[in-house]
Formats: sequence, C-alpha cells, structure tokens
Amino acid sequence: MFIEVIDTLRCPVDHRDSWLVASIVERDDRLVREGMLGCPVCAREYPIARGAAWFGVDPANFAEPATPVSFDEEGAMRAGAFLAPVEGSSIVLLGSWAAHAPALAELMPMRVFAVNPDVALEESERVAVVHTSMGLPFAPRSLRGIALDERATAQDLAGAVRVLADGARLVAPASLALPPEMTELARDEAWWIAEKRGALVGLRRA
Repeated sequence: MFIEVIDTLRCPVDHRDSWLVASIVERDDRLVREGMLGCPVCAREYPIARGAAWFGVDPANFAEPATPVSFDEEGAMRAGAFLAPVEGSSIVLLGSWAAHAPALAELMPMRVFAVNPDVALEESERVAVVHTSMGLPFAPRSLRGIALDERATAQDLAGAVRVLADGARLVAPASLALPPEMTELARDEAWWIAEKRGALVGLRRA
C-alpha cells in the first residue's frame, strides 16, 4: 500500500467521515507492507498485510488468486475509454476489471485501486490492492471513475455513487438499474456507462 493512497481510504461503517490512522510495522521505502489502519470514530481496525488493505476480510484465511495478471493493453485502453480518467486522478477497478490496473496505470499517470481482484497483483506506486467485504472503503466524492464487474450488487452500486466525484464516470452491469444521481451516456447488452450529476445550485436575483 503506497503511503500516499491511505488518505483516500475510509472506514466503511456508516458514521461521520474521518481519515484512518495508519500504524506501520514494515515498509519498503514508501510502500507499506505490514501495518494497521484504525478508525478514530468507531475504533475498528483494518490490517495492511502483504501490501494490501483488508476490510472485513481476514488475510490469514484468504487464498490469494493463482491466476497471474497479463498485460492487456487493449483491455486497459477499453477501460480507460469507458471511464475517461484525468491525469493525477484516482479510480477503482473492481473484480474482473482489476486485471487491467497495471496496464492502465502505465498508460496514464494516475492511481488505480484494484478492489477484490481475481488475479494476482503486485502493489506499486500507482496500483493499490484492496480486499473488502464491507463495501467500497473510500472517501465521499474522492474517485474519478469506478468499474463494477458482473458480480456487483445493488449495494455495491449505491456505494460507488457515494464515493464518486461529481462529473465522474461509472461502468456497471446492464442488469443493474441506473441510479437517479447518474446520467446514462452509453449502453449495450453487457454494460452501461453513466456520469454522476453535480448538485444543483440555486440562483437568486441580486
């Protein structure tokens, strides 16, 4: 877990927003290999183990994916075209989309959170691995794009909308209903792509 990305992580429990406090046990330069993330609001703790952050998942009982990641530039470019990220932004690729994280991070200087990847991924300055059974553990309106895979639920979708910035894009399975906060941009038989609308600003005559 690259130390700078920790600021984007949040406790996934429903309470007031707060940064997590990091206790570092082992680090390799700016990559945290072992440690703990603590929530100052509810006092829950979440381990950093083998370089990844774990929310509601026990790293000691977790079987790492055996499938190695392959550099799929075409797939990464497709994910990038769907999400249209900007340089320096942070995005989430969940499940099967996470396989494109290393290639996409090389195509554009940004940070990619690979959430619940189904391939073996190595942490780097631009790719952070997160395992969660508690929803998306990110700050509200902090992400410029999220791709949810076929296993995503309505709860995953609601969590994604919460952590997306205004104007950011969301890719989700066509089987999930479009949230009211999103404007649909494109759709086929497998996916829809939508953009989060900004809050309406009231106008008053001077």
